[in-house]
Amino acid sequence: MQAPRPIAAALLAAVAAGTLAGCSPPDEPQLAVGRGPSGLPVLHLRACKGQVVWSVGLRGPEPPRSAAPLPSSGGSWPAGWVGSPTGGAHGSIWKIENRTDTARAWAIEYGTTPPGWAAVQLDGLPATPPKLSPTARYIAGAGLRVTDVEFTLADLEGLKDGEVRGHKGHETAERTLTLRQYRKEADNAC
Repeated sequence: MQAPRPIAAALLAAVAAGTLAGCSPPDEPQLAVGRGPSGLPVLHLRACKGQVVWSVGLRGPEPPRSAAPLPSSGGSWPAGWVGSPTGGAHGSIWKIENRTDTARAWAIEYGTTPPGWAAVQLDGLPATPPKLSPTARYIAGAGLRVTDVEFTLADLEGLKDGEVRGHKGHETAERTLTLRQYRKEADNAC
């Protein structure tokens, strides 16, 4: 039996609306990584109105387990530990969570905890973030629909003042852009 035209039209409209509603918007807030005066990574985030960034962090090489006993084992980390550039799994090495900060834009240097945020103690890692290796690859991410940015310290050293590494929306290839260009694109995406 053939469905009457009004019912078929209504079904088609419902499917189309559902499909369009299911399309994901560009990843927001946009994330970019630059370098601070100390040479450490600075994560730049822009959120659209009404969005909250719940956390930011860095993933990188974890130390070999022999050098990284869990805190519950009573062991300790060597002073000045540097993540292994060749061995170990890639895991979270630094993370902070937003507790009360309602801003729309942030510039957060690796290892710092801005007002309104709290450091997260990651299992098996020291309370302070590890020193970064100049040859390792790191991945900056945020806890809200954001495309991660992968980089090395050499990538950041190659940036000119006022430049960051990032990408827009679902694009996965990192690119260098000015901080002003990044801010404009992030704001325009909202």
